[in-house]
Amino acid sequence: MSATFILQGLTPQNHISAGADVMQVDGIERVLISVAFVSSTGVDLLASHIRPHAARTTTFIGIRNGITSAQAIKALLDLGVDLKAVDTGSAHLVFHPKLYYARGSTAARLLVGSANLTTGGLNNNIEASVAVALDLSSPEDSELARSVEEQFDELSTKHSANVSAFPEGIALTALLADPRLVDERTAPARTVSRLVLLCHFIVLLMVLDLQAARAAWQAADEAGCQAAPYSGDGVRDVAFRPDGRRRAAGVTAHLPHACSSGLHNSFSGQCGP
Repeated sequence: MSATFILQGLTPQNHISAGADVMQVDGIERVLISVAFVSSTGVDLLASHIRPHAARTTTFIGIRNGITSAQAIKALLDLGVDLKAVDTGSAHLVFHPKLYYARGSTAARLLVGSANLTTGGLNNNIEASVAVALDLSSPEDSELARSVEEQFDELSTKHSANVSAFPEGIALTALLADPRLVDERTAPARTVSRLVLLCHFIVLLMVLDLQAARAAWQAADEAGCQAAPYSGDGVRDVAFRPDGRRRAAGVTAHLPHACSSGLHNSFSGQCGP
């Protein structure tokens, strides 16, 4: 095993070249890409390196986060990768691992750090990662490669309510209609900041006044803050423990655990839309 530290913006290498290096494994048999956020421009930066191996590539992409866009999802699907959308059911619980991995018959490469599949993550931001070259003839290296693949494979099997695929051949118009995805034609920075402020405000209402919070959740539903729709018997948010209780500022609110409708978040035990 050999490893290289990359501090994008302060060292010579950026994550475009680091991501390209991952794909230089001889005789690639499997590729895994996991990121929180994706933009279409980010996909474009690595598309030429992913496309030749698309049939062997699985991507785990976070959605419902105010950044991953419909255009980016379409760009990945058009490359022909197996795209797994990871929806935690909450804007407050973000799927956040960033990993680029490729394995051949005798070697593998792994890039783990802070770089999302966006222009900022791959080039413009100050980002840190470790690039690891694995020799699969080494028991330790082989075990690390096996562990990476096994744990990501288990995301689909153990959290099937939260990890799903988009329909084959889905049109961009359908993706744009999905409230869990951002439209890049809008102003992303403004959308994200407003959404974050709105969600934080509603969480405060939940602590101070559950009745007011119920109405606020309903009003915020179309704004994208959809982590905890009111089901008629309580208000849900990822901050609630899986047993349905929340303690904040000396206040205890007990909410039923069963989901009356919508997505059950197997990561946090919460309900989502």
